[in-house]
Amino acid sequence: MNSIDKENQASNLLKNVNVFYKSRKELDNLCGKDEIAHQGFIAEVEQLEEYTLKDFIKHNTKKNINFLALENVTDPRNIGSIIRSAASFNIDGIIVKERSFPFKSKLLYRSASGSTEHINIFKVSNIKTTLKYLKSKNPSIKKSNISDLIDIVTEDLEKSKFINDKFYSESKAKSLIQRGSSINKIRNYLINKGIGEKYIKNTIDLIKINNEDQDFFSAIKICKKKRIGPNRDEANRRLFYKKDIGVLARAGFDFEVSRRVMELEKEEYLKIINLL
Repeated sequence: MNSIDKENQASNLLKNVNVFYKSRKELDNLCGKDEIAHQGFIAEVEQLEEYTLKDFIKHNTKKNINFLALENVTDPRNIGSIIRSAASFNIDGIIVKERSFPFKSKLLYRSASGSTEHINIFKVSNIKTTLKYLKSKNPSIKKSNISDLIDIVTEDLEKSKFINDKFYSESKAKSLIQRGSSINKIRNYLINKGIGEKYIKNTIDLIKINNEDQDFFSAIKICKKKRIGPNRDEANRRLFYKKDIGVLARAGFDFEVSRRVMELEKEEYLKIINLL
């Protein structure tokens, strides 16, 4: 590839792609509004052509089509990972509920790592109605066939660690810790998700091994996030002391941890924040 001509930018044409040189400051300004991180390059691309599910089925020539339907999955990072995995497994298309699917989320596209370019994503208004429509196109499908397929896919996902209580418990705990969640909140979250008691205990034990004072540092994160306790102006700290203690208690922190955090000197608090 020839070097970019900074003086005559109109000459930077490569297969109908216009290439322009910009300073880092200009790139920062272009990305700043959308909080996009760049590494010295920015590409502006057109929206991919979208097909409806009915058109796709109508013009499809394959004997068997494999679809993945997503419902009540809203975390953009999880969806991006699913799209990436679906592309790897040669899934023909992903069916999503139009209203709840985060199409504009940049986290989704970052997590998908370009896989959205290689798989069809079909927007529908109702997942159940769509599945009934697909079944009507293949009346030979039986419930027993579906159950067998679910068992096969589940077993494969477990082997690949996509479904694994231990893996999920530990990875989710790490994510919650990053957000400043207390150990009690993490425990209750995993219980509500149906994770086995053995895996929850092992996860909590692992948290304490990695940092025996984890709740203390997590409570500091909450103070920064909610602008309470040592994050307040000195003149207001005593005035809101009881209220702020209550906020930490509702977040799952015990009284001793809450008291230690609330009584931190401003200077010490700022030092810890800079290390987190």
